[in-house]
Amino acid sequence: MKRRLRTLLLLLLIATRTLLAQNSHFASSSSPGSLSPDEETDFITTHFPLKQLCKWTPGMKFMFIPDSSDEFVPILCKYEDGKEVDNDLLKSKTLEYTGSEETVHETYIGKIYTSRFIFQCEDHKYYYEMKDVRLNDLCDQNPYASIPALVYLQDVNKAKKLLIGKTLYTRTTIAKTDDANSYSGYREVNIAKGEPVKITTIDVGNKSFPVKITFIDRKGVSYYINVAMSRTNSGMEPADFQAEKRINYFPNAFSFTNPDVKTRESIQSKYIGQSVYPQKTIRVKQTELLRYTPLHIKDVQPEKAGTSATHLLTDIQGNTYQVKVDLKYDPILKNEDFIEDLFGFSDIRKKYPNISESNWLMLAKGEVKPGMTTEECKLAIGEPIEIRIRTDSRFETWLYRGKILEFENGILLRAK
Repeated sequence: MKRRLRTLLLLLLIATRTLLAQNSHFASSSSPGSLSPDEETDFITTHFPLKQLCKWTPGMKFMFIPDSSDEFVPILCKYEDGKEVDNDLLKSKTLEYTGSEETVHETYIGKIYTSRFIFQCEDHKYYYEMKDVRLNDLCDQNPYASIPALVYLQDVNKAKKLLIGKTLYTRTTIAKTDDANSYSGYREVNIAKGEPVKITTIDVGNKSFPVKITFIDRKGVSYYINVAMSRTNSGMEPADFQAEKRINYFPNAFSFTNPDVKTRESIQSKYIGQSVYPQKTIRVKQTELLRYTPLHIKDVQPEKAGTSATHLLTDIQGNTYQVKVDLKYDPILKNEDFIEDLFGFSDIRKKYPNISESNWLMLAKGEVKPGMTTEECKLAIGEPIEIRIRTDSRFETWLYRGKILEFENGILLRAK
């Protein structure tokens, strides 16, 4: 009964280790450096900070561009008399924010608070009203609150200064071109991802995506994409830039550096200089890299397409080897050339300094001999299926498929 219980516990341990190993595949599947903010995100954070509605300051300017959903619903009221204003009267005009105020009305159910946001346009003042909302509570209740039809002009003006004339690289395969025959005035077209483009003009877009970026490709063909920069008054949360809206956030649409170069540099910085060892014998051209051979990654050359890369490895004698690996694990295909299945990332000789060179050669070939320690035997042939320990604990018997090892005080007596 005890033997069966010990066997069951050992099998459970092996299954747990297998599951952990599988989980490590998924943990390793992200691209190198994917947790770090990229250059484009830093660009937005530095130059286009989000200004929440509750924290607007006088002097902020907006262009009034109502969309189709606002066509028949007046958005602003005259400050002098509170009358609603026809949207067409203010269309495409610039409004300057002058401040906010809070009003309160006594009703039979208690006090009703209203927040007003006041704007100046030419010689007139207007306001947008939010009922049942206090100014001090607005940020907590709705941090992404926005006012319809107002396009934040600071994003447009800053983008003009920073981007016109620059060469960027596309991160999307979809853009727009003007089309007079289309009801919308444009049509969507496919473009090449990762291609260099030159920013030619920047104009006013719409409330959600205020910056209209027009660019030309290497053939001189012109396209444009409307993007959000600071997201000020866009009403968009970061999580909203998904599916078809993904490309409407600047960091998702453009890159400042060639993506091939960026990917290569990221991969090289992750792997070059690492000490590794084969976890199984690897065939390379006319020779074999035995398991546990100490190696050093000298160079990495990723393929332009896909997730493969060629690693240039050197051993302690200075010999060089080229090994093609896959940098991403595929749980469906279970690719055998996944880098973390082929190599262990450490100097394994430093971990076991007392193992002799002759013993390392045997371990690499999966061989054991009397006098080896339990650690050496595990390195050679892995974990046993079952371990039987005698009552005095001096003697152990390790059972494998087709092999039995007998130990005394942790030293191999015989293998049969």
